[in-house]
Amino acid sequence: KGGIKTIVVTDTLQTVSMLTAVVLAIYYIKDGLGWSLGETISNVYNSPYSDIVFWGNQGWKEFGLSVLNGIFITVAMTGLDQDMMQKNLTCKTLRESQKNMFSMSLLLIPVHVLFLGLGVLLYIYVDEKGLFEIVKNGDTIKYMLTSADGASSSAISLDRLFPTLAAEGYFTPVLGIVFLIGLIAAAYSSADSALTSLTTSFCIDILGDAQNPKTRIRVHLGMSVVLILVIMIFKFMNMDGVVWSLFILTGYTYGPLLGLFSFGLTNRRMVNDKRIPIIAIISPAISYFLDISTPDWLDFTILPINGALTYLGLLFISRKGAQPKNL
Repeated sequence: KGGIKTIVVTDTLQTVSMLTAVVLAIYYIKDGLGWSLGETISNVYNSPYSDIVFWGNQGWKEFGLSVLNGIFITVAMTGLDQDMMQKNLTCKTLRESQKNMFSMSLLLIPVHVLFLGLGVLLYIYVDEKGLFEIVKNGDTIKYMLTSADGASSSAISLDRLFPTLAAEGYFTPVLGIVFLIGLIAAAYSSADSALTSLTTSFCIDILGDAQNPKTRIRVHLGMSVVLILVIMIFKFMNMDGVVWSLFILTGYTYGPLLGLFSFGLTNRRMVNDKRIPIIAIISPAISYFLDISTPDWLDFTILPINGALTYLGLLFISRKGAQPKNL
């Protein structure tokens, strides 16, 4: 009902495509190194790239804050995300929804192991083949990758290591096709739900018109253009660590969502809805000011700080009174 079956089918196809791409990539890299499956698992497990705990310059403080921030990111980006809510709508009872969430959490463990194992294999491969070199010039660090024919070297960002190896002749051409399919599946899995969420929110909360099909189509196209522009901004900014930048931005964008959800979960005070957007803008602004004026290790706490500021702001603009039980 309501298109949920379509979401289940498309998400299943996207997930299968993405995991197939990862498994095949691991197979081709293993084959390129001349290892058996047992040797691959053993070498990945014993590689220094497989180390999990890094204490950093601040020791337990940085490590503990990283774990804490990771918990909040998981809650905000997965637990409060529309993807999780949509999948739970396919369950008939609360008990089934709970089983769905627990089973998904357990299934994500081997999936993450696969992705992390692929990352380790990529670094092992370029090390074994002598293709990768780290060049330091003062505070500047460049990651140099030698071309497949050994004729030249060029600087790349770490984010581009896999696509460069997959698409530029370091492996069989099949891996380039597999990578492209997996990349499309992974990107579309996020983009389709994001576009749907933005379209729904803009039509209902801003325009107050969710019934007119023409309005929905126009808003959907408009949000698609906005998404393309955001991607191009990242491209022109030429960020070396897109993933790291994404996690930093998450602290600012998901903080208000975390604060709103926590506020609604823990009390029944009445809130003036028109003032909520003001709080959702002020909280990230204060968080940014704290970020640039405090030690670097506080970078790991921007999300919970942002959420806490939103929570306090909502308390300030709210008053006593029972919210309706069924919203």
